[in-house]
Amino acid sequence: MKATIHFSRIGKPDAIYTQGLVRDDGQRLDTCTVLPPEAARVWTRSVWQAHGILSDGQVVHTIRKHHFYHEWFSIVELLDSSGTLLGYYCDVLTPLRKVDGEYFLQDLLLDLW
Repeated sequence: MKATIHFSRIGKPDAIYTQGLVRDDGQRLDTCTVLPPEAARVWTRSVWQAHGILSDGQVVHTIRKHHFYHEWFSIVELLDSSGTLLGYYCDVLTPLRKVDGEYFLQDLLLDLW
């Protein structure tokens, strides 16, 4: 199954992501996305290495996200191809809303690594 997430940020166009649905228990939505190898290298380089968060040898292969219906944050787990945790990323954003089977979040532009 898939989860469609509408993600809005001030000053940028809204983004719509489709991610692998792990579970939605009414309290939390968990998703998991495995990146194709080339996309993983490009995304890691442009986002995580460019900002000095990951070293050159580290590549994000799997992204697990945990969005909450009643909390003002989400947690993102970044893993390499062997499943080793590279780190946690916390987005401060509005609580998750579900409308007609799709999910909506608004980024409040405060992030923690």
